[in-house]
Amino acid sequence: MERGRWCGVVLAAWLGLVGCGDGGRGGSGSGGVDAGGAADAGEDVSAEEPDAPGEVGGEVCGSSWALEEATQAETEACVEARWVGPLAAAECARVEACGCPNAAALEGCVSRREARARRLLGAAIAEAVAEGGVWMDGAALEGCLAGQVAALGRTCGLPEVTEEVAALCERVFVRGGAGAGCEAPGCGLAAAEPAGVVGAACDGDAGCAAGLACAAGRCAAPEAAACTPGGAECGGEARCVVRSGRRECVEAGLGEACGSAEACGAGQVCQEGRCALAGGLGEPCADGVYCQEGLACRFDDMTCQALPQEGEACALGVYGPFLCAEGLGCRCVGEGPGCRERACAPLPGLGEACSQDARCVEGLGCRFGEDGENTCVERVAPGEACTNDSECAAGAYCDFGALRCRAILPVGAACRDGNECGGAGTCAPDEAEGFACAPRPGPGDACFLECSAGACETVELDAACGAAICEVLAQ
Repeated sequence: MERGRWCGVVLAAWLGLVGCGDGGRGGSGSGGVDAGGAADAGEDVSAEEPDAPGEVGGEVCGSSWALEEATQAETEACVEARWVGPLAAAECARVEACGCPNAAALEGCVSRREARARRLLGAAIAEAVAEGGVWMDGAALEGCLAGQVAALGRTCGLPEVTEEVAALCERVFVRGGAGAGCEAPGCGLAAAEPAGVVGAACDGDAGCAAGLACAAGRCAAPEAAACTPGGAECGGEARCVVRSGRRECVEAGLGEACGSAEACGAGQVCQEGRCALAGGLGEPCADGVYCQEGLACRFDDMTCQALPQEGEACALGVYGPFLCAEGLGCRCVGEGPGCRERACAPLPGLGEACSQDARCVEGLGCRFGEDGENTCVERVAPGEACTNDSECAAGAYCDFGALRCRAILPVGAACRDGNECGGAGTCAPDEAEGFACAPRPGPGDACFLECSAGACETVELDAACGAAICEVLAQ
């Protein structure tokens, strides 16, 4: 694993906001860091033999070690104790110090930030072990951590590490044997003095962390005034931070706010957060697939054209190149294995191969074959074998655990797979912290995943001015 890739992993697993010492991210504040146990500046450790992994706790894992000598679990435990946990704690301390108005930034903050770092580091460590191991410089890891903590202490804005700290993070993991070495200029730098946090004494704004202001001799967070995300109500380095929100069904009209094309009307697309008309006749398909009503995206030139008729090539839709005019289905044509060519044709009947989007004539279902061949069949009653919902008679669904048709469950019944509640219902969280069938919600109603109309999207209910880091640490 190349050095640059490890640098990206170590810093990306932090806030996902900093680079790897490219010169464009450094210089935030005047200091470097005290490496906290790192080698002194100028000390050559490249000739040392790696220590064997030690026990977690106390002197954790030795100062440096080769990962091929440790199991993946041992390595992850070392990194967890020496970096993941301490950094998450430092990140979340900033939520209170910077006066974050959003409770979501504080609620479960440490466990959430730790989980984020584990996801990014776990895969990288597994790859390193599989590739034969890498040298890990424990002193550089300590220096990288101390630099990140110092960067957090300097600001309530978006923290940036100095070039020296980025160089340390780059030296934490290097493929191959010893030689990474924690050496000048990174390891022996003095710690930066943290800028004033909320409540600290100050003589002016310069004495407070970025994103804070000096008011009545004390550093304070921006006034928690109501604001609109993306608006200009907040001054200076403050951001409009969402304090609360919920998922609800959104059915937006032309020009109204949206989060996805599914929330907009037919023939519309969500562009820059607003519903807009999709491509017209002869125009490019919006977002590569969306066209106005009565049109579809022609695959060969990606322009919006009339829906294809019988014998014409299928058009591209949201779920694939399967669109045809009303009453037609996209079916394979030509000889040979696979489906190399598709054209619009009448929907298949009993015993024929299903259309490419698993449809048949009205009254039939599409049975999925183990060999990949799907066949139109008669729909069956509850208790009969099935492979999907379309095979079951009206009022029934396919129980995927037993592969048998069952009667649709009533409102309030416990559900698991999501299809048990029928087209008018949905499987959603209940008050007992499980899942139960409920009526499918409509526009403006709270939702989990599905709506009777529109799309289930996160809607911001309340926002207030706050420091930029508040928004990041709520993730």
